[in-house]
Amino acid sequence: MKTKTATRRKFPPLSRNRNYILLWSSQTLSELGMSASTVAFPLLVLATTGSAVAAGLVGFANGAARFATGVFAGALVDRWDRKRVLVTCELTRAVAFVGLVVAIATGQASVPLILLVAVIEGAFATLFAPAEETTLPKLVSEKQLPSAVAGITARAYLGATAGPALGGFLFGLNRIFPFVLDALTYVVSTIAVAFIRVPRQEKKVRKPLRDILPATRDGLVWVWRQPSIRVTFLCQVAISFVFATLLFLVIVLANEQGVAPGEVGLIATILGVGGLAGAFVASPMQAKLGPYRSVVALTWLSTLLTPLLAVVPPGYWYGVLLGVMAFLTPAATASVQSFQILSTPDHLRGRLSGAAHLFNGAGNALGPLAGGMLVALGPTIAVLTSAGTMLATALVVTASRNMRALPRVVGEDTTVLPAPGTDDQQ
Repeated sequence: MKTKTATRRKFPPLSRNRNYILLWSSQTLSELGMSASTVAFPLLVLATTGSAVAAGLVGFANGAARFATGVFAGALVDRWDRKRVLVTCELTRAVAFVGLVVAIATGQASVPLILLVAVIEGAFATLFAPAEETTLPKLVSEKQLPSAVAGITARAYLGATAGPALGGFLFGLNRIFPFVLDALTYVVSTIAVAFIRVPRQEKKVRKPLRDILPATRDGLVWVWRQPSIRVTFLCQVAISFVFATLLFLVIVLANEQGVAPGEVGLIATILGVGGLAGAFVASPMQAKLGPYRSVVALTWLSTLLTPLLAVVPPGYWYGVLLGVMAFLTPAATASVQSFQILSTPDHLRGRLSGAAHLFNGAGNALGPLAGGMLVALGPTIAVLTSAGTMLATALVVTASRNMRALPRVVGEDTTVLPAPGTDDQQ
């Protein structure tokens, strides 16, 4: 069965697509503000209490909220109106950060309040993601979707590159400034998202919230039973795991070898610049390579470059190598994610997105843990073990029949995979 719904409507180019521009620009601001406050949160707790343990709790609370919400976010998005979810998420975060700004200004910013805001930010960011990704195919044509996804990837790298430095700079001026920035970005984003015109969804069958767990399970089972989607998920998890391990390793190794803190921060910045540069050329690159060759190129390039981390001078050269690897990531991400979205029935796309974030989150969470264990074995062994893991991933990707069977061009000819049944439409 072919997807035809999106092709019945005429869509302008992305540069003149009002709805896409509103979504992309508003979330670029949100990403920037969120990245700035991520650095400022622990600094605020340290300035308030002087406790490193309390500062660490902020990151834990945010991460725990993201994981807990991520388990059910896809099923919730599939049963709710997506436009309302987008607006509600932005409005809730705006209110939370405005409240935090008022508390800081009046000297009432207690640790419990800061933790509450961190939990709200994490939970509603996680709920927003599948709502955005399932709305995107309604705002652009199937042929434009890979370019639209590449734009979202660029947005994430832009926030990760500029946000932390901006957050630290603003906090140095006044501890309230990073949170004022985040509050303003969420207010602007709420207004912008409210003006996005999203086509009406098919009428949902109302079901009690107790059915969320079965709906989540059914979505995960459906995803796992589709060989083409399953293999792309496993590839994404493996790549996320190795990249998270490498980033942790180079930061620890640089610190152990006496690299200045500023230069350690530069490693992450160079990595972000590499990903951002790749995002600018992701659209033509993924159109030329397709999902299979994009992932093969990424895994083999990473396999070849990873061992060099054991021999280059410590410091910014780590960032250069990771940045070169990150250059191919947006094209692979855009190509694979577009295939996943277009081959999934609309009423399951929220659960697809939720599962993707859950899988990638597992890889990102386990990476630093593995990195910490590998460091104890010595820097060379740690790097070569990571290289071996990426080599295994590259070999599996290259040899996989399911990966080779992915469409050469992701777009209007993508086939929607069979749905589990109409009773699952919520």
